[in-house]
Amino acid sequence: MFQTPFHTPTFADAARCIPLLKQAPSRCCEYSFANMMMWREYFDTQIAYNDDAVVVRFGGEVPHYLAPAGSAAEQTLRALYDDALSRGEPLYVFGYDEDGIGRLWDEYTVESCTEHRDEFDYLYLVEDLANLSGRKYHAKRNHIAAFSKEYAWQYEELSDHNVADVLSAADMWYEQRVTAYGDPDGALEAENTAIHELLSHRREIELAGGLIRADGRAVAFTFGAPLTDDTFDTLVEKALSPYDKAYAVINREFARNTLRGYTYVNRENDVGVEGLRRAKLSYYPAALVKKIMCTIR
Repeated sequence: MFQTPFHTPTFADAARCIPLLKQAPSRCCEYSFANMMMWREYFDTQIAYNDDAVVVRFGGEVPHYLAPAGSAAEQTLRALYDDALSRGEPLYVFGYDEDGIGRLWDEYTVESCTEHRDEFDYLYLVEDLANLSGRKYHAKRNHIAAFSKEYAWQYEELSDHNVADVLSAADMWYEQRVTAYGDPDGALEAENTAIHELLSHRREIELAGGLIRADGRAVAFTFGAPLTDDTFDTLVEKALSPYDKAYAVINREFARNTLRGYTYVNRENDVGVEGLRRAKLSYYPAALVKKIMCTIR
């Protein structure tokens, strides 16, 4: 059907895939190649190329597709539709914004479009996170002030000189979480393995990050990758116990220093976890990036 068969993405796909994904029809985090690589096994992710476009397929009992990205996106969606039609099956696709969904209704027989709130991404203005201005961010500024009173700290951008410290902090965070809560489904181990893998390929996938040292020790870190020319996708943010207030510090410093060239930062979804939802809402997102699954007959 396409120039290349569907295959599990590898880091060798980065050079071809990333420029296509940056032409995506929305700012949802699934268009981040780094995000794709991090969760490719968990979601049984595969990709294929069609002329100047890439399409992403997620496995499971009912495969579904991310809206194609690239200059040949419309032709690629038509090819997906024709393939589903030939098999007598519906096409499940998401990743379009509301304008894109309107065009789907014009061109295809759309049976339904269903929102999945737990998957909505949180989109913030980098300026808001960098400045924390106004009464609404009073609690965040208090956390930073309390941390600053207790520790002598500094922010460092991710580099060859400190990546080993980030990996050590990631391992420590993993051990702390497993000791406190266990890891019955292996999700924490899979995430930690992915962190090591992505950081070892950070140049290929355009990874950028930072860390906080408190009294010389790396106690918090974060990293992600560009989503579009004006939007950055934050993949990971961790702080060791008992340095919980470092979350507010790393969030602000990352925005203030590393994300200066971006307008927006996508901090991804809350997967329906109430505490995580409260935390993400407490930073007052500029918008929620909706995930709407469309069924095309």
